Amino acid sequence: MAKDKLILRALAGEAVVAGGFIERYLWPLVYPAELTRGTQYALGAAVIAINLAFYAIALRRRRRSG
Repeated sequence: MAKDKLILRALAGEAVVAGGFIERYLWPLVYPAELTRGTQYALGAAVIAINLAFYAIALRRRRRSG
């Protein structure tokens, strides 16, 4: 939120939200407090493995059709 808008909200007596939308709502979804370094590595490895599997399937289909 823009600084002037925050100042006006504070002057009006409304609650002022710290941080932006990403920091407030999306960051906790992507990086929950309970997420450990080991879990991050495991999730990253799983994403890479799934990606490699899809590329292998696509490459195999492309070789067969063309």
